[in-house]
Amino acid sequence: MKSQALEQVAQRLEANGHDPGELHALQEELDLLERPPGLWGRLTQNVRDYAARQWDAEERAAYLQICDAVIRQLQDGSDLRCWFLLEEDVVIGPVRRSQLPFFEEAGQLLICRDRDRKWVSLAAVLQGLDG
Repeated sequence: MKSQALEQVAQRLEANGHDPGELHALQEELDLLERPPGLWGRLTQNVRDYAARQWDAEERAAYLQICDAVIRQLQDGSDLRCWFLLEEDVVIGPVRRSQLPFFEEAGQLLICRDRDRKWVSLAAVLQGLDG
């Protein structure tokens, strides 16, 4: 969504005879500032970049919609043991919402609620909760 708005502004600049290159350079600099520091931040960004190259826009939108649904479920405030984590072929859980930060550095974990069967990245969900 942000990139669409950026492209619209760049097209207007170009239509008015201005070079949109500086706008793109500023956006890249802002993106770097928004990226969390450290190895985990770089890994998370690498996963997102890879997914952006592998999925079409419709697939990305569906995935982000599921991430948002999981984030909303986590924000409801309950601390029931209803969350499951998946790493490769190992399922962990059920765990409480309050236990999720303990798994943040554990690797490429996926998360789902009960039997939803909609697994999404724990890192993306935790970042969405913080943001």
